Amino acid sequence: MKGSLDAYKLLEFIQENKEDFEDSLLNEASNVKEKIEEILTVGNIDLINNAHILIQYIIEGKEQELQSFAKQEGIAWATHAIPLSFKLEWVQAIRRTLWKFLQEYNKVTNKVLTEEFFR
Repeated sequence: MKGSLDAYKLLEFIQENKEDFEDSLLNEASNVKEKIEEILTVGNIDLINNAHILIQYIIEGKEQELQSFAKQEGIAWATHAIPLSFKLEWVQAIRRTLWKFLQEYNKVTNKVLTEEFFR
């Protein structure tokens, strides 16, 4: 889907609703919410910004960039004592939030973008 109009429109939709997106993300990750500032301060890991970058790479189908980003962030996460359960909760929160916004985008645009969109 690289460079597709649908990908651009979906990213635009998420950006236009950035505050709602971030609120949804934090609500999905209740245990992470309290530690976001601590992780930023101690580990210099900006979870919110990273979620936006991750989602952009996924929507645009940028597999190489996604792999490089995952490696870079994986190293950063591994150097700090962040519990695995915390990491999994954050990844699941990103996934659930993306699907929630994809469903909302589908409603607003009367389009049906499914997992096929991301292949």
